[in-house]
Amino acid sequence: MLFELKGIWKSFGSKTVLEDLSLSVDSGDEDLSLSVDSGEVVGLLGPNGAGKTTALRIAVHLLRPERGEVLFRGKNTREAPAEYLAKVGYVPEDPLFYEHLTGWELIELVNSLRGHGPRGGSQRLLKAFDLLDSLSSPVGELSKGQRRGLSIAIAMLHRPDLLLLDEPTSGLDPGHVHTFKRLLKNAVKNGAGALLSTHITALAEEVCQRIAIIKEGRIVEGPADVEDLLERNDSQNVEELFLRVVGKV
Repeated sequence: MLFELKGIWKSFGSKTVLEDLSLSVDSGDEDLSLSVDSGEVVGLLGPNGAGKTTALRIAVHLLRPERGEVLFRGKNTREAPAEYLAKVGYVPEDPLFYEHLTGWELIELVNSLRGHGPRGGSQRLLKAFDLLDSLSSPVGELSKGQRRGLSIAIAMLHRPDLLLLDEPTSGLDPGHVHTFKRLLKNAVKNGAGALLSTHITALAEEVCQRIAIIKEGRIVEGPADVEDLLERNDSQNVEELFLRVVGKV
């Protein structure tokens, strides 16, 4: 297994945010167990406030759970965090940048932190998001869509083994949503694994091999192959499935 969040509990004050979640079919534990293998996209669907962003922040060590482990290739990532994070590409829900840096300066900073050469391998990804003519300006002057494209490009620059994607298409126009899907499919085809957090059901249906639905910090359906989920919930598509599971129909 490439990646797992195993036995995760997380609370903020008296509010438990993650509890009794499982993306493992055979799990019955009172915990969160997310698993992703190489060459697949696992979708984590849920309404706002369900716990999706918290789970991904735990995955990249931005939050520490009260209980549980983050595992990469079977090893606890706390044992060698820098080695693990060097193999991860993370797109946060709300990307934060050094606003005064130009786009090129930001990319060179990220590449230097990763130990890569200046601008190495960046041209193709940046061109895909139509960013090449904008990166001499400060990042703070970029539009929301440009910032999102830059965030995705930075996450993919080093060809990570694992992509952790939190609402990655937010702010993108339809053309760049198509670009993102193409790049994600190519990354997975080349052996990467991805955990995609989203509430856009059509996106999940198109790019995910397995899906789980989270509600109020708990997995209420899945994880399972998309077709299996649709069949056992008598649903025509993932949108209908989602509405049935979260109690909207």
